[in-house]
Amino acid sequence: MRNPITSILAQALKLEELIENLDLIINTSQTTKQLKKSLKKLKSGYKECQLVLTSSAKLLKYNVNDMLSFAQINGGKFRKEILSFDIRKAVEEVMMIQ
Repeated sequence: MRNPITSILAQALKLEELIENLDLIINTSQTTKQLKKSLKKLKSGYKECQLVLTSSAKLLKYNVNDMLSFAQINGGKFRKEILSFDIRKAVEEVMMIQ
């Protein structure tokens, strides 16, 4: 169950690298104004896609982990794990998906 989610997150990271490369092209002095404008619009669309993809995959991963934890509870093999998180960032990511 986790492997497809890990693959989705890896693709989101590759998309983030692509966005960074677009920044390099946009900031090159040899790039024409028309091309810069088109690339900025493309970058904006890719960035929004990447953010939604990443936050959706993370939420899916959390859900899968919760289901697996419930299975461990039922099997008597559950270990408590305490993790810290940024509540503000979590709410913003959920709001972005809607």
